[in-house]
Amino acid sequence: EPLRLANRGLRHGAVRLMARVHFHEALEEMELQLLTLGELAGAAVGRSVEAVVQHDDAIADEVIAGDDEIDRLYVDVDQGMISLLALQAPVAADLRLVSVIMHSALHLERIGDQAVNIAKVYQITRDLPRNATIVQQIGEMGDTRRLMRRRAGIGQLAAQVLRPGERLAAQQLVRAPRQFGDSRPEFGNQP
Repeated sequence: EPLRLANRGLRHGAVRLMARVHFHEALEEMELQLLTLGELAGAAVGRSVEAVVQHDDAIADEVIAGDDEIDRLYVDVDQGMISLLALQAPVAADLRLVSVIMHSALHLERIGDQAVNIAKVYQITRDLPRNATIVQQIGEMGDTRRLMRRRAGIGQLAAQVLRPGERLAAQQLVRAPRQFGDSRPEFGNQP
């Protein structure tokens, strides 16, 4: 009977859960890793476009080699989130944030993979005649990517919106498309 009381009635002993303070610290660490993942994926896309436009084999090789770091960081974020889910069973805003981080990490990893695909297609086609129009359009896509990186602050605002009491961040997020010249009337004008 004393064993039963010492283990609070648990069959195999005590269960150890991390304190909520540690949970929020771990969640913030995962957010930082997600931002790093986004930076790496964005840089990979930029470098792969640069490889095509400049016809540079070394840059293409660098993009391909750099994908391992993106993959590693994605696995770290994903495993960290699964661990937090298992140990803490988050609810409400915390659960939404965990979901957003996991979903975003998956897509950022895929963006890194697409950068590798661009670099590999360049390598396969580098000896073929170049089409100046296509190369120009690819360069313009790279310029668009740079604009999107400037908009990256929107992603940080979106993460804040998921936290309780972040009404100001939500209002800034709604205004963000107009600040960046987004003329789509349906974006940012939702009730």
